[in-house]
Amino acid sequence: MNKKTFSLGVFSILLGIVMLIMSNGIRDFAAVGVGAKFFPRIAASGFIIIGALLAFQQRAVVSQLFSSAGSQDVKEDKGDMVAVWLTMGLLAIYLFLVPRLGYILSTLIYIFGQTLILNRGEKQHYLRFAIIALISASATYLLFVKVFRVMIPAGIFG
Repeated sequence: MNKKTFSLGVFSILLGIVMLIMSNGIRDFAAVGVGAKFFPRIAASGFIIIGALLAFQQRAVVSQLFSSAGSQDVKEDKGDMVAVWLTMGLLAIYLFLVPRLGYILSTLIYIFGQTLILNRGEKQHYLRFAIIALISASATYLLFVKVFRVMIPAGIFG
């Protein structure tokens, strides 16, 4: 357990709250049964619960971390925190871009950027990362649009 757990917990809680607020704007066309608001609200509740568990768990071990952390652990934690903050920033950019550029292009950019963040310090294979991002974004788009029949923002392609 390291110090980034508390930040992840708080971020998860805030993300869940934002998702709950934003789900109020979803128009529900279902006359009976599960509507379009159901899944975003379940996901938001999950984010809040998991975030609370992470934050609570961190609180229980914080004294152990401060007593046993050496200089190497502090350097690794700072590097991990940079990755966490870069991921949070990338998610914010992704949320900003989806309605403007559409799902496929925004997701492609997000997956490519997240792959770069997760592979910091390693040899970067840009072409491989771009191909993975393109396949992932296209496959999830087709899955949601063709199989689940969910309307996804088309953006500049719509």
